[in-house]
Amino acid sequence: MNPPLLSVGMPVYNSEDCIGRAIESLLEQAYPNVEIVISDNCSTDRTREICLKYAAADNRIRYHRNMIDIGKEPNFLRVLELATGEYFIWNCGDDDRPAGSLEALMKAMLRSPQAVMAHGPVIAKAVQSTTILENRMELVRLDTSDRIREYVRRVEHNAIQYGVYRTRELKRAYLTTDFMASRYGHDFLLCMQMCLLGPVEYSPAPMIVYWEKGMHPTQNPMGKGRAVTLWNLLTVGEAVGKVWITLLSGCFYLLRPHEVRLSIRIRSLIAFVGAFGRRYSRRLLNDAILIAAFPLRRLVAWTWPLARRLPLLLTLGHKLKVRDSL
Repeated sequence: MNPPLLSVGMPVYNSEDCIGRAIESLLEQAYPNVEIVISDNCSTDRTREICLKYAAADNRIRYHRNMIDIGKEPNFLRVLELATGEYFIWNCGDDDRPAGSLEALMKAMLRSPQAVMAHGPVIAKAVQSTTILENRMELVRLDTSDRIREYVRRVEHNAIQYGVYRTRELKRAYLTTDFMASRYGHDFLLCMQMCLLGPVEYSPAPMIVYWEKGMHPTQNPMGKGRAVTLWNLLTVGEAVGKVWITLLSGCFYLLRPHEVRLSIRIRSLIAFVGAFGRRYSRRLLNDAILIAAFPLRRLVAWTWPLARRLPLLLTLGHKLKVRDSL
């Protein structure tokens, strides 16, 4: 009997420098029953040519190209819609899979019939350093609120999103969370929603090499916070609201799935708010102060150009006054 089909969804855009490496890391995996579904979001470089070359050489690869640029998040959903497997995993065009990682994830997934997801450590690479983030959590507990609390307390990196999902349950999570909307914390909230829908398994083998743009890898799912300083009070933009947006959105999403008993949703909500509030208490306070300063920043942004021109205006006014007196 063949093992269940695993669909690997690859949303790509202008990835000619890395797409070949990413595809080869998938083709070299030990898990035998895989389809690779590529959705090319109107790339303007050689991405299409490279993908078609691999697809012609291996019938496990299905290449699709969008007629128009639909955006990054909708393209993530597009590969999920195109997938036919019982299980699903995302893999971007610049991310690699360590040898044997898919097989390890599927073994973890299949050992628990109730599991809706399985994940493992993340190898996070940046310009100057590489870090292995374990993301080790006990998420197989049957008590839903315990899973939510454990997840919020201990998740280290949002690349947990690139674990294996039961496709049916992932689509349920999408319908109840709209997780691919362009808002802060959607990856964090997606995996929390999976904890609400069922147990989440763990494999100790690294599951992905995740490339980041900064100098050093991010080791906090909420990113780096901002201190309350005069400079930040006057300059920091709306991005400072990430923790508050995640907190409020998480409350909404946990209450939304009507197929989950109301008592379970309420207990999960309490667990989420308590764990999130304790973990990010200082960040929530700092960001609340920075958010409250938004009107001051707008005032500075409006008056600063006038203030810079004030010496020039005064000089012109003085010259006009002298001319009129002659």
